[in-house]
Amino acid sequence: MKNKISLILPLMDKFKGLNDSMLKLKNDAVLEKFLIINQIKQKLNKSTYDERKEGFKTSLGLAKTWETKKSEILTKLNEENEETVQLEKEIRDLFKKYLDVVAEKKYVEDLKLKLREIIKDIHSKKEYIKKTVDLKNEIEKDIVYIDELAKQPPYKTTEYIEKKNTIYNTIKSDIEQIYIGNIDQLYNEVSSVVQENTIDNIENKTELETLKSKIDNVYNKIENIKIEAVESHIRNIETNKNKLSDTILEIKKYIYGEIDKELNKTLKDLKNKEQELSNKINDCTKENDQLSVYQSKILEIRNHYNDQINIENTKGEEAKQNYDQSKEYTKTISIKEGETSKIINEVKSMKDELLNKVNKYIDFDNAYKEKVNSEHEKFTELINKIKNEISDYQLNDYEQKFNDCKALIIETNKSIEEEYKNIDTLKKVDAYIKVCVNITELIKKFRSKQTILKDKLNQNINIIKETNSIDTFYTNQFENILTDKKTELDKTFTDASLNDHESSNNELMKYFNNLKENLGKNKENMLYQQFNEKEKAVDDIKKKNVYINKNVSNIEIAIYTSIYNISEEIEDEIGKNIGLLNTQVLKKVNENVTNLNEVKEKLKHYDFHDFGKEENIKYPDEINKIKNDIKTVDQQIDHHINKLEEIKKKSGRHIDEIKGKIDKLEKVTDKTIYSKDPKEIEEKIKNIVTKIDEKKNIYNKINKLLDEISEIEKDNTSLEKVKDINLSYGKSLGKLFLDQIDEEKRKAEYMIKTMEAYIDDLDNIKNKSQEIEKEMNINMDVNKEMKVLNISHDYGKIYHTISKNHEEKISDIHKNSLKIIQEFSTESDINNIKNDLQRNVSESKNHNNYINQSLSKIENIYNILKLNKIQKIIDKVKEYNDEIEKNNKKINDELSNSKTLIKKLEEDLNLKECQSKIKSTIDDNYVGECIKNITGLKTYILNEENNINTYFKNAEEYNKIVLLNFNNIEMADTKSQYILNIKTNNGTNIHDYNITELKKHKDKSNGYKEESDQNTKAIKQNKELFEKYKQDVTILLNKYYAVELKNKFDKTKKDSEQIIKEIKDAHNNCISQSDKSEQKMNEIKNEQIHIEDEVANNDKSNKAILNIQLSVDPFETKFLKIKDIRTKSDDCLKETENIEKQISTLSIDSQETKLKENGDKLNTLEKLFESLKNQKKNIEDQKKEL
Repeated sequence: MKNKISLILPLMDKFKGLNDSMLKLKNDAVLEKFLIINQIKQKLNKSTYDERKEGFKTSLGLAKTWETKKSEILTKLNEENEETVQLEKEIRDLFKKYLDVVAEKKYVEDLKLKLREIIKDIHSKKEYIKKTVDLKNEIEKDIVYIDELAKQPPYKTTEYIEKKNTIYNTIKSDIEQIYIGNIDQLYNEVSSVVQENTIDNIENKTELETLKSKIDNVYNKIENIKIEAVESHIRNIETNKNKLSDTILEIKKYIYGEIDKELNKTLKDLKNKEQELSNKINDCTKENDQLSVYQSKILEIRNHYNDQINIENTKGEEAKQNYDQSKEYTKTISIKEGETSKIINEVKSMKDELLNKVNKYIDFDNAYKEKVNSEHEKFTELINKIKNEISDYQLNDYEQKFNDCKALIIETNKSIEEEYKNIDTLKKVDAYIKVCVNITELIKKFRSKQTILKDKLNQNINIIKETNSIDTFYTNQFENILTDKKTELDKTFTDASLNDHESSNNELMKYFNNLKENLGKNKENMLYQQFNEKEKAVDDIKKKNVYINKNVSNIEIAIYTSIYNISEEIEDEIGKNIGLLNTQVLKKVNENVTNLNEVKEKLKHYDFHDFGKEENIKYPDEINKIKNDIKTVDQQIDHHINKLEEIKKKSGRHIDEIKGKIDKLEKVTDKTIYSKDPKEIEEKIKNIVTKIDEKKNIYNKINKLLDEISEIEKDNTSLEKVKDINLSYGKSLGKLFLDQIDEEKRKAEYMIKTMEAYIDDLDNIKNKSQEIEKEMNINMDVNKEMKVLNISHDYGKIYHTISKNHEEKISDIHKNSLKIIQEFSTESDINNIKNDLQRNVSESKNHNNYINQSLSKIENIYNILKLNKIQKIIDKVKEYNDEIEKNNKKINDELSNSKTLIKKLEEDLNLKECQSKIKSTIDDNYVGECIKNITGLKTYILNEENNINTYFKNAEEYNKIVLLNFNNIEMADTKSQYILNIKTNNGTNIHDYNITELKKHKDKSNGYKEESDQNTKAIKQNKELFEKYKQDVTILLNKYYAVELKNKFDKTKKDSEQIIKEIKDAHNNCISQSDKSEQKMNEIKNEQIHIEDEVANNDKSNKAILNIQLSVDPFETKFLKIKDIRTKSDDCLKETENIEKQISTLSIDSQETKLKENGDKLNTLEKLFESLKNQKKNIEDQKKEL
């Protein structure tokens, strides 16, 4: 429906637009025709012929123009008229579709109302059907439950089954009294009926009719079900259901009792058999205890042997006696074990039988324990008791104890056999342990000897390596000899395999100790099986010990001999090398003293007058540092010369020392020593080592003097410092002049950067001026001004190119100067560098003078052009302000017109009075008067609506022009600010550029803007006021219409109630009068018959009988007529009561939002009122007829 309305509304708007367009075309045509006629009159109203002739020609042209224009207007009017006709047809078609939708919707709503009532009745009966179905299902479950229960343990349940069948037949009879047929299917059909809220969601007529058919089908089946009868039958069913539940409990209790008896008897038999088994197992344990006594005695003897260092066979006979007694007792034990195994099997069989019964009855309990808590708990206690008393653990425990007992007896016998054999073995082990202890002591001595010899060799090798007082040829040779001896020593002990020898011995000793200590204690120990192999190993280790002792003695003699021979040769070589060192020291001292004196002469050549006087010297820190460095270097050279002279003297004293002291020591001439006593050789070695140490000490002292000379030679500090002084002096001089050139270079860069900024700003001013000229229609005259100033378009490029050339020349000068300074070295000529740099500074200053001249010219052009552009914008802003002032005046005129009209509405007394009384009680006359006055006011508002809208429209159009000019002023201000903000960064430009005048006009426009904002608010306020009055009048009119409707409705309803009362009274009168008439006619009829009977008794002829009949017939006809009148009166009453019922459902309120709905209800009431008047007439007619 909303779709149709949404389609109609745009078409109606379009229709209205076309009508307005045609009306505008017509008005415009009339106005244009009027203007052309006036023009023609003016052209023809001339005094001379030529003027009139010229006027006629002009008028003829105007007439032709009008004809053409008129033809165009008529064509457009015809086109728009055809379009309005087509639109009217479309709108009517859409209205028809809209009304069809409304009719269908009403039908659907009526049908929904009817279906809701039916569904309500269905759902009220559904609960009883559901309860019946639920009870039926529960009872059927109970019946199945009883049947299944009867199939459980083989106990007689016939009596209970017969009781169940009787109850079930009674229940089925009650269900059939509620509904004959499948009540489950009936419930499913009833449940499938939709809810009331589901119907609310259906809007389609076809879907709703389909649903109605489905609902009617279900309703026909339950329409005759009476709720009172159903409730009675349900109570009967519930009673019988409870009887079924009681029967189930009786069966369960009976079965639980029988199960309890059976399980208790079986459990008692099993416990008796278990007690017999327990007694047998206890006897078995006692037998093993007796056998263990024999085992303990033999074990005690073996432990005694384990702990003894020297074993003696003192208890052999006692061990043999206990062994023989244990064998005899074992035979008796085997017979008793067979008897115990038989009883265990009997207990297992009885336990399995009892557990099978328990599992079977537990399943029964799980299925049927509900509602027999006492019996279930008693059964559970019995089951728990059985499980506790005959658990697998209990039986397994008996069996395990028996098996453990047998295993212990077997283990005890086995232990007796093993311990008896172990006692003999322990005697041999003790002797082998003593052999192993002796060999361990010998191996320790071998190892100590190896360590002593190796340390001696390593000590002498290190002495040779640390001896730098002989030639490396000799040190290498001596080191190789001793290293070879070290290798021989290692080979001797490697061949001896002391680790393996010791390992084998330790292993044997460990084996025999373990065997002695553990034999018989650890059953898993494999020591005894290795005994024969270990006996042979003892002989082998004795032989190897003799072989090792011989080889170690031989290598010891050889090592001591080699050490002595080498020491003597070292002593000779050190003496020779000391003389060579002294000669080298003297030579180096003389060379170094000569070189240092030459450096001292160079330091006297530096002059510092170029950097200024002391009180105003340039770079004071650097210059003072150079002076200090010269002084420091001079002092360092003097120190080195003194130190070299002292070294020369020390070397001479060391040579004198070696000649007098060392040569007095004993000299051994025998180079070969043959001795088998290492101690004698070691004493000779000590003597020669003392001489070597003395010579080495002198050699090292002279060598240290050479190191001191080398340190002085390595100390290039003085020479390097001289170079640093030369370089620092040159760089300081270069820096002095390079700073001056840098300053000129920075000036050039700054002036060119400023010039570029001015050129960019001038380009920006020109570009922005062209943009302003295009956007705001302001003639900026940029090109004209450039021409007046005699400035070419590429002026900036020319000045910039000239200045750039000068800057590049300064940069070249800077690069050249920098190169001179960078190439300066320790050997550079300071005077040449100074002359070159002074010339470069002078040339840089000349180039900067040319650049400054170009910058001044550019700055003057910039100030003139910027000042003129700002002034152009100021002139345009003044024009915008004048335009704003003119349009603000027009807006005020239009607002004044709209205020006049609104004021009339504000002062309307009728409107105020009707508004004040709408909520009070008012009579029909006042309501009618208000409706008339408000309708007149509404007509006035509608008539004036076009005029006031025209005022508003004109005011808004003028306001748009004002706002446009405000925007133009803002734009002009923005553009001017942009031009003002175009400025260089040199900070020298202090021009005002007429900013004060621009601000003055801007402030003036701001004043106009406040007035414009007030006008905008006033337009909006007047619009809202007019719309408010228009809406208030419409709402008030609707409220009075609603009151009028309510009053008419109440009056009509009251009149209807009066007529109904009159009809009922007339009916009662009619019935009463008809009864009286009928009674009266009966009396007349009876009296007439009585008279006729008397006549007939006197005259028995047919004529007499006929006369009786003729006298009675008129009365019968009247009786029929009275009956007919009574029937019609009853029909009238019935119809009246029906109308009364309809009227009672009708009511309306005075809400203005329900005018159409309340109007429809009033029409319905008036129709019913007319029907009542007809009924009243009918019943009055019957009364008259009566």
